[in-house]
Amino acid sequence: MDLTSDIRRARRACKRTKSGCLPCRRRRKKCDEIKPECSGCLRNQLICAWPSRDPATPAIQSVASMTERNLSSMPHIQTQIRQSTSDTTDVLAAPLSSLPPAFRGVEAASLLDSFTELTAPRMVGKGDIENPFITYNIRVSMHSTALQHAILAVSSCHRAYSEPAFSLSSRDHYAVALRSLKVGITKWNTCSVQDRIALLASCLTLCWYEVIDADIRGSLYYHLRASGSMISDLRKDERCRDENLLGFFSEQYSYLAIVANIGIGQASSDRLLDPRSLSQPLHTLNQDSPIYGFMFGCSHALFELIPRIARLPGRFRARRDSSSVVQQEYDSIFSAINSWLPNSQSDDPGYELAGEMYRAACLVFLRTSMKGHEDLEVELYNQVEPSIALFLESFKQLSGESPPWTTFMWPTLVVGSCMREESQRETLLQLLGNSNLRMQTVDSTAHWLSLHWEKVDKDVHLYGIDGLEKTMREQGLDPCVG
Repeated sequence: MDLTSDIRRARRACKRTKSGCLPCRRRRKKCDEIKPECSGCLRNQLICAWPSRDPATPAIQSVASMTERNLSSMPHIQTQIRQSTSDTTDVLAAPLSSLPPAFRGVEAASLLDSFTELTAPRMVGKGDIENPFITYNIRVSMHSTALQHAILAVSSCHRAYSEPAFSLSSRDHYAVALRSLKVGITKWNTCSVQDRIALLASCLTLCWYEVIDADIRGSLYYHLRASGSMISDLRKDERCRDENLLGFFSEQYSYLAIVANIGIGQASSDRLLDPRSLSQPLHTLNQDSPIYGFMFGCSHALFELIPRIARLPGRFRARRDSSSVVQQEYDSIFSAINSWLPNSQSDDPGYELAGEMYRAACLVFLRTSMKGHEDLEVELYNQVEPSIALFLESFKQLSGESPPWTTFMWPTLVVGSCMREESQRETLLQLLGNSNLRMQTVDSTAHWLSLHWEKVDKDVHLYGIDGLEKTMREQGLDPCVG
């Protein structure tokens, strides 16, 4: 018997470990068991996944029943996707009795519970309707590693505000979600419609992660551009006829792309949403569906004006249009803002108050967009001050629990950038402190404005949203507005 035979027999006698990740087991490679991604998967660009625990554990059973409970209170999924293809219907109507590995375990169960009970309700701008972040995204995630981890990343990021220990968990889930998304995108042209839907849902969920995390590197805009391309492809994909899903994705994308218009300078030009690129008027998005206005509330018409305002200075400086044409556009926008009325009724006065705050912010945005900051005039201050007063008065009447709080970052930055009086600034900071969102976004908004106020007190030419953008750029910040 030779030495080689002895070695082979010894290897067969050794028990193979069962504690490694699934890809290493399949490849019969030794796993160093570093979580969430082992070194082998990282080196070979594989999606690292771990074996599930006993599916009968109480934690998993509680999550299954919890998810069913959240979904059972909504209209049946089948009625929401009545125009879907059979493939898409299978994705959304899959039973939840068998949770995927990423949602199993005590911590994952806790995070999924937090997402449905705490985070998702704070992601919508309207609380008296069905929450699609639960009824749509949870269902789609059952077949998507990327979306599972994106949801857990968002949940743990939200939890980290009150419980900093979750910061590491949020980054871990984010890394796995991003890696899975990158791998999936390489197969975009050949993948099934279910996979395309899941990839788009994952990409948009990572947008929300950047917003909730108050990212200052502009990461949101990379996800947003990718999401826009995916939505365009899905609308051309004859296999996807589910208008409810497309409406859900389109409203998220449109909202995030619109409020990205935080500046009016050249630095913001590549982020502007061209109003002509909208697939349909905003007020028709999800019309007659149970999720109508889940981001835009009752202020669709005001949101449509924001990208028009943001493009005005560029049109004027580039001399593409005559000054009279630009003035006509200015006057048209001004008239539309003043004549705005809520496009839906609600028993909650918060939605109309939120609309008034957006009306005030749009007026401030419009007034400051066409004035050269090298030649500030008392007239501009006098035009803007009434809008600041309207904004603060509406804000004071709003409950800290009101759902529209979710959408207040943009108007707060726009109006706050023009506050010159110390009393106005103190009032705004106090109102921000009343928020029950418990997200880093609120604290960061207050911090960014405080930085700007210090600068504008020394240089009056930094007055307004354009000045805020310059302040952020000088500080090396590229905040994600959402």
